[in-house]
Amino acid sequence: MATQQQPQPEMPKHSLIKKMATGYGLEETKFLGTLKKTIFPTGGREANNEEIAAFLVVADRYQLDPFIKEIYAFLGKSGGIVPIVSIDGWLSLINRQPDLDGFDFEDDWQTNDKGERYLVSVTVKIYRKSRTHPTVVTEYMSECCRNTDPWQKWPVRMLRHKTLIQGARYAFGLSGISDPDEAERIAESGGDPTPAAPMANKTTASAADLRDKIEKEKAKAQPEPTPEPEPAPEVVPVTEPVTDNNGNEGFIDAEFTDVTDLEEEPETEQTPEQYTENLRANAQTIYNDLDKDTKKKVIVGRPMIKEMTREQLEEFLPILNDAINGR
Repeated sequence: MATQQQPQPEMPKHSLIKKMATGYGLEETKFLGTLKKTIFPTGGREANNEEIAAFLVVADRYQLDPFIKEIYAFLGKSGGIVPIVSIDGWLSLINRQPDLDGFDFEDDWQTNDKGERYLVSVTVKIYRKSRTHPTVVTEYMSECCRNTDPWQKWPVRMLRHKTLIQGARYAFGLSGISDPDEAERIAESGGDPTPAAPMANKTTASAADLRDKIEKEKAKAQPEPTPEPEPAPEVVPVTEPVTDNNGNEGFIDAEFTDVTDLEEEPETEQTPEQYTENLRANAQTIYNDLDKDTKKKVIVGRPMIKEMTREQLEEFLPILNDAINGR
């Protein structure tokens, strides 16, 4: 008697998922199952198929590997995803730019009355083969420093990372992605439903205090004497760290388990209306990042995003991603 073959679960009709699963040498169900467990490392739940599809559009566009934490995501307040690129991902992305001709850092150190040195700012110069002048970006410690463990332990390295990432955005027009520090700021400000540590007030105070200290030091450096000079700020000397740290969590191991029935997971099941709204949220997020002229160009002849059908949104998303990357 012939054995009745069990029906296979229906896979999402996303050719990108199949393409990337093939690239890792995995079956689509195993590839999806693994991403569901790792795409939101601190999100408190697994990602659904639509969120994975939107996430993979960005990962594929920038050729970033989610399994070695070059890219991961937060769940946005509106239901869309917020792609996060680690410093390793940014370095990979920058060094793969064919027009890159190197970059230099310049650190601005000052000394207080006690002879203690403190870092004021970091400047990066990014050189492109097609341009005669470098792209120059400066980030200031008073504006960037936060009351978090990485910033308190490795402020010099963190500010250099921040400066390089901002410089890369200016030099190569990289958009639609955030760094981990920006993601934490989004979470603290309420832009993401993931609970954040109650440190927003401390962070603001820390940056303000540091800014005041720097202004006091500048005032003391002026030739005009002051009747009663203010006491020197208590600045902890900062030295270059010797341990490797980039402020990111380590690789999260994911177990490759067989996914026998994706539709039986109640926490990830969505109605067609919810799927459409997820597409709409992601389309609106990308559309908002475009400049005014590009917005007019891509939307001409189309209804407003809030009025688009599911099929129109599925057709519109690839066009938006091409537009935001200048293709």
